[in-house]
Amino acid sequence: MASTIKSRAMSSPHVDSYRFGEIVIDSQVFNKDVIILPERVIPNWRRLSGHNLAVKDLKEVFDANPEMVLVGQGAHSRMRVPLQTEQALKDAGIEVITQSSPEVCKLTTNCALRGASSWLFT
Repeated sequence: MASTIKSRAMSSPHVDSYRFGEIVIDSQVFNKDVIILPERVIPNWRRLSGHNLAVKDLKEVFDANPEMVLVGQGAHSRMRVPLQTEQALKDAGIEVITQSSPEVCKLTTNCALRGASSWLFT
């Protein structure tokens, strides 16, 4: 199981910046994929299969039961979200937005106001 890092602010973690190969969350630099949940960051997150997001990759997300998931597909949108994965999230009542990671970073502030509580960045 992946280790977690609690948000320093005791509120949802804040994405400070993103660029290819690096995301900064609450002033902490990450150079590997992450899952951002309401009260913690799961660093060094790995998918089961390369650039495809499988349902099994999202255990922590399903456990958190968010209203919305923002999926950053990487700087060049190479990570794919198969229809089966997207449908499993929708079947669980979770709205899914998939875009390039730079675009998802722009959305995080607005979506946090709408109840998004899980963000995946690759």
